[in-house]
Amino acid sequence: MYSNRIVAFIDMLGTTDKMLSQTVSFEEAFGILNRFENVIQDFDGHFSMQMEMFNQTVSKSDKTEFRFDGNKMNITFFSDNVVWSYPIDEVKIKYELFIDRILSFFHLVQTVFLQDDIMTRGGVSIGDLHQQGNKVFGVGLVFAHLGEQKANYPRILIDKKIIDKCELKFVHFFDKFISYDKRVKHYYIDIFKYLSFRVDLMNRDKQFAETLQSATENEVSRFVKTINKGLLHKKIKVRLKYFWLYQQANKYSNLKPFIKSSALVKLNFFQIKKYQIAKIIFRG
Repeated sequence: MYSNRIVAFIDMLGTTDKMLSQTVSFEEAFGILNRFENVIQDFDGHFSMQMEMFNQTVSKSDKTEFRFDGNKMNITFFSDNVVWSYPIDEVKIKYELFIDRILSFFHLVQTVFLQDDIMTRGGVSIGDLHQQGNKVFGVGLVFAHLGEQKANYPRILIDKKIIDKCELKFVHFFDKFISYDKRVKHYYIDIFKYLSFRVDLMNRDKQFAETLQSATENEVSRFVKTINKGLLHKKIKVRLKYFWLYQQANKYSNLKPFIKSSALVKLNFFQIKKYQIAKIIFRG
């Protein structure tokens, strides 16, 4: 039986190549996939924590007692992919707040794994879905999977209809970590935009400056290490994914001091042109 659900399709990139080239042992592959499952399955824990944080920042009249029901969350793993869904019609809080909690979770998933040199790509959409045991099908999955295919780079695309359904005055809930790609006409989770938001917050509120400074330095340093290593990969198609991350990292001016201190490789004019031409070729 179908139900109207918010659906995420997430793919871990690079695991197939590693297995084919035998550069990763069974134990390593199993460990990565097992960790991936554990992170995804902890959504209800993340959601509860986020709701507690939200209630601490709003007036008493705006507080909500909504609790995420983990029993209604469905997860199907196959190989290095996951389909995650939740019935959107049963959400008893403001739609925009629920979307914020979901997108912040998948932002966390991307951040955690990219710091360990594991890229993820995905799509998030809404639609009818049947998901029970190892059976999952429906237009919601089709839309989410199409988003993953359109993503092309290590990012998670968000179906435009999810954002269009939001009241504009509440978009600030998640505006801090989403950007819009005009070419594919989709929003996407932007991990560097969130870092930029955090730097602005750090500069505005000295109370959190020290904590945010340390956390930001640590995250940027690990991202830079991943990007530098990826730009040395022997396959141009793989290097293009890291070049995209390189461009994203350099997009926000307030991150430049952190990026510079982390020693992000500096590409010259001709190297950048070479990547830009390759992007056109491989985009078809």
